[in-house]
Amino acid sequence: MRKKLRPVRKIKKRCCFRKILSLQHNRLTSEYFFLYYNASDYPEVGIQIGKRYLKKATSRNDLKRMISEYLRIHQETLPLMRIVIGVRKNIDEVERAKVNMCFYYLMEKFIELCE
Repeated sequence: MRKKLRPVRKIKKRCCFRKILSLQHNRLTSEYFFLYYNASDYPEVGIQIGKRYLKKATSRNDLKRMISEYLRIHQETLPLMRIVIGVRKNIDEVERAKVNMCFYYLMEKFIELCE
């Protein structure tokens, strides 16, 4: 029998982003990413990548797609939290493999922290 998956909801409203980002003590960072979290009844994720850090829209969309795909694949292990993921530094010239590794490391650290 297959395990029933919890769908990962998206945070879309600005007020929800602000509420989570105001929690300074619930924060994890890596070289290129930050992650803020708050307890919830279901997994909910917001992705925040500004034009300031990735100039081209195609690059921003590729990064968002990579993050969404990671969350889709690992939705069984995600804790019941509201999460906001964003970019900290300019990553235009950084290799995509290094960015992926940095994000994977951050998510592993977050999942270990919540267990």
